Amino acid sequence: MFYRANQTSIIQTYHDDFRKYASKAKQRYLQKVFQTVPKLVTRKFKYSKIDNDIQSRDLKVALELLEKAGIVRRVLKTSGLGVPLNAYEDERHFKVIFLDVGLLQNLLGVTADIMQAKDVLKVNEGAIAEQFVGQELLAYQDPYQTPTLHYWVRESKSSSAEVDYLVSYESRIFPIEVKAGKTGTLRSMHLFLSHYKIPVGFKVAQQPFTQNHSITTVPLYAMESLPWIACTPFKPIPARLPATSFNQF
Repeated sequence: MFYRANQTSIIQTYHDDFRKYASKAKQRYLQKVFQTVPKLVTRKFKYSKIDNDIQSRDLKVALELLEKAGIVRRVLKTSGLGVPLNAYEDERHFKVIFLDVGLLQNLLGVTADIMQAKDVLKVNEGAIAEQFVGQELLAYQDPYQTPTLHYWVRESKSSSAEVDYLVSYESRIFPIEVKAGKTGTLRSMHLFLSHYKIPVGFKVAQQPFTQNHSITTVPLYAMESLPWIACTPFKPIPARLPATSFNQF
């Protein structure tokens, strides 16, 4: 397909640029991180998952260079205690998302046929949908400030929990979960809402707008409207909005 050829060309251009602007040693690290990050998208990041034979400090430098270039974006752990969220960051713990969901699919070998045949929220264990949501959250941030992404996690032997993203609008914090299907307890979301006394959380899914107590469901195609939705009292939608294919983005 024409679009896939374009994606492959863009990816090859990045590889060519590594050769122009980095020493041979750094090229190896950049190439390794660039090729491996798509497989680690939305998972807790550990340098050992890239290559056990390369020292973490070398991979860290490569990751930082790719982040400065806008190719990779870290999603930083935050305690969620208040705003701004970056005041409560823990930079030692983070996830990553890639530059673009289309390039991500190309590097993972996910074709249009696969995307059309399956619920997008289940492709690659939901990582592609979570990548898309992260991209959208970045796109609609204040253009005059450095864009940031955050998530919340509680790691405990008895009860661990994780919320995919935390955002703040008008000095209020909102948790976001990217979920497949109509069922699911959203246990981590409810735990976060209860612990921090937050009234509303968002579930992003391939479903129409709905509100169930403290959880508002937002369709994938409506991510652009999330800041407005967060700051506007919810009113019932008069008619079901038509489902929009994820592949249109």
